[in-house]
Amino acid sequence: MQHSATFPSDVATAAQSSSAVLRRSHRERFVEHDFALSKRLAYCGQPVGLSKPFLLLRVLCRILEYSGHGVPWFLIAAIKVTTAIPAESVQFWTNLFYALIVDILVVATTKAVFRRGRPNYATQLSHAKISPDQFSFPSGHASRSVMVAVLFCSRWIYDPVDKCLITFWALSVCVSRAVLGRHYVSDVFAGALLGIVIAALFETFLWLKLDTCLWLLWPVHEYLFI
Repeated sequence: MQHSATFPSDVATAAQSSSAVLRRSHRERFVEHDFALSKRLAYCGQPVGLSKPFLLLRVLCRILEYSGHGVPWFLIAAIKVTTAIPAESVQFWTNLFYALIVDILVVATTKAVFRRGRPNYATQLSHAKISPDQFSFPSGHASRSVMVAVLFCSRWIYDPVDKCLITFWALSVCVSRAVLGRHYVSDVFAGALLGIVIAALFETFLWLKLDTCLWLLWPVHEYLFI
């Protein structure tokens, strides 16, 4: 009676194969749960056939969507940077403008790497084919709103009520991304975490000193006679 020999390499290969299958099954289950939860939360994903309360909710979510968009925040920061007079204003708004640039570069790069499509169960905004915004992971709105809220709370506003208000706004923007069906829940969580990380980096390493801000803005202030 002959017995087939089992070599260590065969055992290692089998173990690696089993581990890969296990990791794949965990990943697939996570994706399935993420999809199911995200679809369940997309109450306003389709604008047609909504009852009046959900239509109002959709309008509110669209307002939050615009409030967390990069364009208005870049405009506000640019106006503040060119017109700021007190030293603390110059430093804060220059750093916020800088943080917005870092955020959009990190989000765009991450989206281009992962290339996760947006949810197909909701109506999506049209994006250019070459734009990273056609991809879903991570949520740029979530990243931006959380980053802005953290920086405002740590560097600009000190009243507890104001801190609560801007924190509530950031959380509302994050929730609205899932309610509108613009993102999966995992996209929103990843975006919020990314916003916290970027804000923490500015708090520890990237925050520009006042002298640097004044040097960067000298041409703008000089030629605009500010």
